[in-house]
Amino acid sequence: MATTWVRRWQTALGQALGLGFLLLGLEAFAKEPDPRVLADIKSQPDALHSELLLQQARDWLGRDLELGRHWSDLAVAAARPGSDDELEARAMRVNLFLLASELNEVEPDLQRIESLVKEPDLARFGAQVLVLRGRLQILTRQWDVAEKSLVSATALARQLGDRGSEAKALHNHALLLIRTGQQAKAEPLLEASLRINEADEREREADANRHFLGVIARDTGNYGKALGLHRLVLEHGQSAADHHRVAHSANALGILYANLDQPDQAIVYFQQAAAAYELLSDRYSQAMALINVGNSHAGLLRWPQALQFLDQGLAVAVAATQPDAESLGLAERAKVLMNLRRGSEALVDARRALALAEQVGTDTRLAQATNSLGSVLLQSDQVADALPILRRAVELARRAGRNVDLAESLKLLAETEAKMGLYVEATKHLQEYVVLFDKNRDELAARQLTELNARHESERRDAELKTQQERIRLLEEQSSQQQRIRYWMGGGLVSLLFAIAALVSRFKNKQRAEMALRAHNQLIAKANTDLAEAANTDALTGARNRRYFQRTLLPKLEHAQASGQRFALILIDADQFKKINDEYGHDVGDNALVSLVGAWQQVLSPNDTLVRWGGEEFLAVLFESDASAVSAMVAAGLGSTRALYVQAAGQQVPVRASVGWIHGPQRDRAIADLLRDADQNLLRAKAEGRDRAIGPA
Repeated sequence: MATTWVRRWQTALGQALGLGFLLLGLEAFAKEPDPRVLADIKSQPDALHSELLLQQARDWLGRDLELGRHWSDLAVAAARPGSDDELEARAMRVNLFLLASELNEVEPDLQRIESLVKEPDLARFGAQVLVLRGRLQILTRQWDVAEKSLVSATALARQLGDRGSEAKALHNHALLLIRTGQQAKAEPLLEASLRINEADEREREADANRHFLGVIARDTGNYGKALGLHRLVLEHGQSAADHHRVAHSANALGILYANLDQPDQAIVYFQQAAAAYELLSDRYSQAMALINVGNSHAGLLRWPQALQFLDQGLAVAVAATQPDAESLGLAERAKVLMNLRRGSEALVDARRALALAEQVGTDTRLAQATNSLGSVLLQSDQVADALPILRRAVELARRAGRNVDLAESLKLLAETEAKMGLYVEATKHLQEYVVLFDKNRDELAARQLTELNARHESERRDAELKTQQERIRLLEEQSSQQQRIRYWMGGGLVSLLFAIAALVSRFKNKQRAEMALRAHNQLIAKANTDLAEAANTDALTGARNRRYFQRTLLPKLEHAQASGQRFALILIDADQFKKINDEYGHDVGDNALVSLVGAWQQVLSPNDTLVRWGGEEFLAVLFESDASAVSAMVAAGLGSTRALYVQAAGQQVPVRASVGWIHGPQRDRAIADLLRDADQNLLRAKAEGRDRAIGPA
């Protein structure tokens, strides 16, 4: 009996081990090229091998960087030396190394393809290679050199007619400008790249443009635009099963909702991003997304859940040897541990986070790690040790330009100084903290208000309309009741002695009632007129609003389009408007918009309509105007705008605008298509230097 049980146990153990080895084999197999696909490729003519292998690498580009690299390795091996296949295969491999941030692997392939493009037959790839070199220089923070490479790449691509490389050069140049804090210069480059990619139907590249346009919109406080762009990219990525697009757009949406103080929504998107980064084998980004999930739970005071996700993020960062992510994770974990009353562990994590931040060397990570250590020391009553640490945290946060980190460090420093009796210093730092806190709170409130206004403007207008209609109904009812009361009073007289007087009184009462009723009717008519006018008018500028466009102008335009009547659509956008707001305040910005509307109203005819289309963007709708008349009117409008100045801080601030317009009718096209054409012309005017107009070609 015992022997039988031993044999059964041995059999079960053997099966378990066999199953274990099978699973390990399947896991390893999952990260290798499919042998069936490989066999099918090898059965094709030799001339097709590298091309088919390269296509496989492209197919895996957005789904799994590791598998993409396997296929690109095979494509390089199969390519004929010195051929365009070898150049393209090596360029693909460089691209994959750059996406995976494996920068040490890039140089051999990049030097090889740089030597290949010197051959006359391969010179057509010159712009593409310059873009790759520029991308590497961006990732290694060689800003000036990278900008020269990308400017040269753009010029060479235009010379060669290589639209794909031109779009990539513009995109990467914009990325460099974003990383160096020059978003205003980056935006027109991204828009130009987007136009090329949309025209050539390169959706993946167009979505990369949209992603960074969303980043700029977020950084400039236009959260509605940012949410729209990132949601569109996420939708495209999900439809194409492109984990790269899904990961970056979901992560961007998580950051947006975190900034909008909606941590529950942020958690959903950060978790989606972490899952997509894991599929891409992008361990650094996966770790950062998991750490962001933990931070969002901490913001909701869910300390156990926060610790769980921070531990997951740290495990990924440590396994991938990513000190930057590990430093952030440890700094945040230390704060969570203090809230769980595990002070000794928190101190170990905070010191480790600072050591790693010193290794990484960026001001942002140093500021966060130093703040974490100072916070832990303060809460552990090691006040004297906390003081120099928190002073350093304040200076690092100032240098990094991160107001959120600076406010937190100032508050902790003021508390530390107060505990040590340094009341003058504590008061100064506390006052600075209050100013920053109010500023951050106001910015958050403004962002949330902008988002709510964009979402609910139409509903609010409809609610106001219903409220005013109810007031009018009550006025009518009250008037009717008063009239009936007057009649009843007149009819109550029965005495013959007072019959004549009653008749006279009734006649006079009737006259008064009719006069009151007419007055009420006039009041009602005026209220209706005022209400309709308010519902269709922009309160600041006096221009019509989008509600008026949708309900009144759009049907007229559609009729004109169908019947062949002439019309024009002119988009007018204030130049450098954010700079005016930032430097001189929103009151000056409001005055600039009002004066801009006044300038264009002067040149428009009474039959033309000016609509406030967006924040600082206006749409002029013209009927029965030929193209030459529209062109002359646009020129007059620009001339009128160039004479505009608003007063600010004792100086004259110029107001300028860019214009894009289109002329109709254009058969078989929707009004929305023509508006997009006008918008594209406006973007061209911005990209070509602003303060100009571009009309139909």
